[in-house]
Amino acid sequence: MASFWRIRSPVYEEEARLTTRRAVNPKAYEAYLQGLYFRQRRQAGGCVPAERYFQQAIALDSDYAEPHAGLAFCYGFDQLQGELDISEAAAKANREAARALALDERLADAHVALALIRHRLDYDWLTAENSLKHALALDSSSNDAGVFYGELLYASGRGNEGLAIMRRGLAFAPFHLGQNVGLRFALYHLRRYDEAIDQLLRTLELDPTWSLARFWLAESYGATGRDDDAVREYLTWLRLVLVPHQVPAATSALAAAYERSGRDGFWRKELDLAEREDRQPGTLWQLPYGTRMEYFMARRYARLGDRDRAIAALEAAYDKRSLVLVFLNVEPLFDSLRSDLRFQDLVRRVGLKP
Repeated sequence: MASFWRIRSPVYEEEARLTTRRAVNPKAYEAYLQGLYFRQRRQAGGCVPAERYFQQAIALDSDYAEPHAGLAFCYGFDQLQGELDISEAAAKANREAARALALDERLADAHVALALIRHRLDYDWLTAENSLKHALALDSSSNDAGVFYGELLYASGRGNEGLAIMRRGLAFAPFHLGQNVGLRFALYHLRRYDEAIDQLLRTLELDPTWSLARFWLAESYGATGRDDDAVREYLTWLRLVLVPHQVPAATSALAAAYERSGRDGFWRKELDLAEREDRQPGTLWQLPYGTRMEYFMARRYARLGDRDRAIAALEAAYDKRSLVLVFLNVEPLFDSLRSDLRFQDLVRRVGLKP
């Protein structure tokens, strides 16, 4: 594995690629960089503007492989924040990945996009792993390849190996917010909650408004029994992601529920709000929270001990190929579901062993 990782800056790698490949239309390159900027902010809905810039780059230079890989990533991994159904997203993702590889078979990003399609949509773990290994062999500093390979490993039960790869990847981009949160996501799933909390607090020093860090910090506090801290962070997260005019009423209602009925009362009130959002998307939460909610609804039901509705929500997530479904075998909130034959069958369909 050590051969995959050479300490080079992403700028150096990009310059090296540009000097060893054909000339690219400068305006196409600029459009691609703009698309890449937004794609790297996918958790905040960035794939929607990214698609526009990638298509602009292709229109300016039809033989430019990188924007095709960017489109494949967005179609397959983010599905444009739920605007595409799964069959349409998969078809577009596969087409763009194939086009990128036809133009440049040594493009690491194209292999990463292909791996994500195989892993998150097809549940073909072996093909995905081989594609990610190949991507890292082509570009050892690829942040995406390192993060997604690490996630694949720990989600399939190889926790220490996956965590080590993610830590190595962070060495290439120590201030990359997504990479930092990705590592924390791994620590949470591996039940290393105190480490996760420390990692997230450092991430929030870089950007206190990074909403994913706030969310998973709240979850980590909750997992350690620090309910006051969990509620405080969750309310802070809500102030970042709720529709602005809904913030005062929603947060006040949740705070009152916690004061009146403790942790269970807080999460039952939060479930009421989430079910309202599920019935009428966009009523309370801004994108991307309102998209592909099924998996997160399952987490809510499992937290409150409603096994039947949790499994029904996971089945809905399976039907829509929720991209986080591959983590169901390491999600702590699903521990209460693991003895259920319906859950075990779902685990097998996702390509894992119960």
